[in-house]
Amino acid sequence: MMKINLALGRSTAPIRVGCFVLCLLLLWLPLAVPIYWLVADTNLESILTLVILYVEFIFLLNLWGKWVYQQSKIFSHYGLEFTGLNGVNVLQGLAIGLTTVLVLFGLEGLLGWLVWQQPQVFLGRIILEGLLVGFGVGFAEELLFRGWLLDELQRDYKLNIALWIDAILFAIAHFIKPLEAIIHTLPQFPALVLLGLTQVWGKRWQRGRLGLPIGLHGGLVWGYYIINVGQLTQYSGQVPDWVTGVNNNPLQGVMGVLFMGGLAWWIGNQQKPGSDNLIFIMAYFTPGQLLKKGQYKIIDTLGQGGFGITYLAQDHKRKKQVAIKSLNVSFLKQRYRDKYGNTDSFGEFLAQEQDKFNTEAMVLATFDHPHIVKVYPELFQENGLSCMVMEYVKGKNLEQYLYANGVFSESARLEIIKGIGEALIYIHDRNYL
Repeated sequence: MMKINLALGRSTAPIRVGCFVLCLLLLWLPLAVPIYWLVADTNLESILTLVILYVEFIFLLNLWGKWVYQQSKIFSHYGLEFTGLNGVNVLQGLAIGLTTVLVLFGLEGLLGWLVWQQPQVFLGRIILEGLLVGFGVGFAEELLFRGWLLDELQRDYKLNIALWIDAILFAIAHFIKPLEAIIHTLPQFPALVLLGLTQVWGKRWQRGRLGLPIGLHGGLVWGYYIINVGQLTQYSGQVPDWVTGVNNNPLQGVMGVLFMGGLAWWIGNQQKPGSDNLIFIMAYFTPGQLLKKGQYKIIDTLGQGGFGITYLAQDHKRKKQVAIKSLNVSFLKQRYRDKYGNTDSFGEFLAQEQDKFNTEAMVLATFDHPHIVKVYPELFQENGLSCMVMEYVKGKNLEQYLYANGVFSESARLEIIKGIGEALIYIHDRNYL
């Protein structure tokens, strides 16, 4: 079972995503089908099946993290942390989303494109209902698309590719409905893609936390719920509906696309190029992934510890295999969380560890000794992670050797100790110990 799980973790993103979806369907269908048969009320039917689907999704995510990636705190890895900072991010997102909707409708009112009306129902109840609905939708969709799916994509693809695939799949997912309904709502596709891009940029801006995307998504739904369900506006007909929104849906109009484009531009520009926010995005590399503009191709993971992960890679420039080491961000983040109870200041800690790693790589590159692995002077960055390139020495590690051959003989132990001692003398003579 463990071998199957590890093999799945090293498979391509489409295979991993397909296996996850298949497992989810196998869990969900036995419960959903009887509900479709027995429940006559279509609204109740939809509510029950969706609730069951999402509960099983969360249950499966927990197992997925433990079995496939050996991560006991997969939700924190996705950015879902119950901390004060993440809570503040949720409130910020709610405010941004709600304000965006109100400004859009307010501007259209000033232009005479719509008329504000007195609410036909108790507005307080609509506001509360809208907040609950918005937060529920934001939580569910962001954990799915900017949590699990984005993580799977970023394990295999470069950041910008993962960004666009995630945004497009997010938009496509809103059209899993009958053909007539797809045609009816198709004009909202560009705005949904923009929203998907905005949410990924929002997560990166907040160093991998999901609070802002959840709040922003919830705020947009909340604002539209208040205006639509509360029947607060009536379009005047002064401009075509393709300007204000086909079928009274602002996402299906030019104004909605412009506002979503503006929001995407603003959120995207909060992620400054070269900042350490990107370090939170990629915890490790996967087989087949290309690094340094294609010079290196990851073959497999050789080993990992509390500080770093080492990979076997093909060096297309040297035409041989090398070892590449990078920080083990996931382990460092978990260790930091265990010590401090949250990851609010993890960025500063990780920046310090990155500096130590860079210093280590530069120092090791100056060494030339038969008992010290050769490090090439080629420190480079990939997705915000520094990478150290080393000579690959083919053979068994200590654990594999002991398992196959038993303990070393006395003479072999003395030879190993002698080699280690010579390496330590070499390092000490250069004032590094």
